[in-house]
Amino acid sequence: MAETRLYLADAAPLADAALFRDLYLRATPARRAKVDGYRFPKDKRLSLAAGALLRHALAEAGVLDPAFTRGPQGKPMLAGRNDVHFNLSHAGQRVLCAVSDQPVGCDVEQITDIELEVARRFFTPAEYACILAEAEPQGQQRMFFRLWTLKESFMKATGLGMALPLDAFSVDPAVRPVTVKQKVCPGDWHFQEYDPGDGYLCAVCGRTPRVTGIKTVPLR
Repeated sequence: MAETRLYLADAAPLADAALFRDLYLRATPARRAKVDGYRFPKDKRLSLAAGALLRHALAEAGVLDPAFTRGPQGKPMLAGRNDVHFNLSHAGQRVLCAVSDQPVGCDVEQITDIELEVARRFFTPAEYACILAEAEPQGQQRMFFRLWTLKESFMKATGLGMALPLDAFSVDPAVRPVTVKQKVCPGDWHFQEYDPGDGYLCAVCGRTPRVTGIKTVPLR
């Protein structure tokens, strides 16, 4: 594959009971069990949408009957395959999936109100300065979520996830391409950012520099 592919889906249509049931019946037993484990309908829809989007993305990569396992820090991955890697993220009503031939992480976030104290506590001083450099509250809000998606995608790409403290590395969104200063995972890491509209931001991080763009997938 030698590239990263990104897929985005809207889970809102799954509020239709007939569509939800159709996708539920086509889901794997493991996915159905996960959906059943959620209490609230919105969370059930997001989980079902994530499973459907992952199935679509893996099928395009030639993986038609995937078996899953987890890495040392709990990151989901394909069992017995080191040539296809994936990652999932969801926020609000959106689900994002990345598929690559190398380790990859992705994140989607819905832009909402922020508390600058959260950024001061968890981001590096350089990242916090990027937020304060924005003159308007709307700009600070957007920069916060740019940083958040970039950092989250890196944490997931490394496989460390939340075991890697947010202030243990620093991303610089002011340069192109985006760079990361870190000592936890040697080697080159490549970032891409996307604004799919409707108040969401996306980022992907991986070892592969080529990203094909973001493909919107209608769930049906």
